[in-house]
Amino acid sequence: MSITNQYFMYHTLFELVKNEQYEMVHINIKRNEAWVQKKERGKTTVIRFLLKQFDWQKHLKKDIAAVFQRITAMKRIFRTKKIDIYNVYIADKKPIDATDQLQTPIIAKQNQKMKMNVYYIADTNEFDEKNRFLHDVNTEPFQFDKNDFSLLQYKVRIYKTYLQRQIYEKNKEIRDVFTYGKPYLTYFFLLLNVCIFLFLENIGGSMDQDVLIGYGAKYNEAILEGEWWRLFTAAFIHIGLIHFFINMLALYYIGQFVERIYGSKSFFIIYFLSLLLGNIASFVFTDAITAGASGAIFGLFGALLYFGIKYRMLFIRTIGNQFMLLLIVNIVLGIIVPQIDIGAHIGGLIGGFLAAMMATLPYKKSVRLQVVSFSLYGLIALCMYLIGMQILP
Repeated sequence: MSITNQYFMYHTLFELVKNEQYEMVHINIKRNEAWVQKKERGKTTVIRFLLKQFDWQKHLKKDIAAVFQRITAMKRIFRTKKIDIYNVYIADKKPIDATDQLQTPIIAKQNQKMKMNVYYIADTNEFDEKNRFLHDVNTEPFQFDKNDFSLLQYKVRIYKTYLQRQIYEKNKEIRDVFTYGKPYLTYFFLLLNVCIFLFLENIGGSMDQDVLIGYGAKYNEAILEGEWWRLFTAAFIHIGLIHFFINMLALYYIGQFVERIYGSKSFFIIYFLSLLLGNIASFVFTDAITAGASGAIFGLFGALLYFGIKYRMLFIRTIGNQFMLLLIVNIVLGIIVPQIDIGAHIGGLIGGFLAAMMATLPYKKSVRLQVVSFSLYGLIALCMYLIGMQILP
């Protein structure tokens, strides 16, 4: 492929990313393919460049269909109803059987709000197609000296390096966010819960009511008599093997994820404030003897919800859909299954969200939010505790 064609592609990409607020999505230097996107006012604009010679139009149409399929698969990432695609092919010659029909925008059959404009820039129509594309994306035409090959090659190398750097920085942000901490506390809490469960099984069984009350389960009458510490200890006691296994499985997967994002210090704050508010809520709304780490686990859900607000696009691209589905399913189950302590779940979820604001995400510190969340958490916890203690009506 000629150096002038390469220059047009990489210079245009450079201008779009540097000056037009487009974001690099993908680049393959060997294949000379690149994708950029920009979101604005409920619409996503996707521009795809490909330097490739198509000898027959049927091969070109096959590639166009593949682009539609790829963007359809990526639609959840864009999160906008309307998607405008600018598919730019740059080649030395047009296909042998080329026609002008591709100049008409193509509407996706499966999604009427997904539209593609196709540009095939080649020898016979180079000037017109370039200007048509630049006009459609509101970018000013530019001129360059086609005869200065060494300068063009130098600039192309500069542009490639810059664009690859954009992808690297984007991937580095993802790595930095998801690998900030090590899940040491998650493993410690898992081991602690295992030891306590085995101990209870050995002295009479984790389903024995006397054992549960004697070793710290949430028991309203005892709390009313001043045993407030049960609001903490109950989170490390489980009632039966199934209850224990489900909670430890959730803690293993979700705990690792949250601790890697927030770090061990913040994870500790989130975990304990979540279990505390969850058990206070259980104290207020549930008279039964209860125990388990589910309040703390729902607090980890709350921390992930806060993460989704602060890193919206990253959240959507990675765990967003799966997380929301899992959260909704667990809340619905808590409502329809009588044995589940929904008070602890909702209290833990709120506590985890507020605790995440207090602990803050790495590089996202906000003193104002910390003060607000601390005050709100304290007010909610105190009021519910006083209600549970029958001091407030």
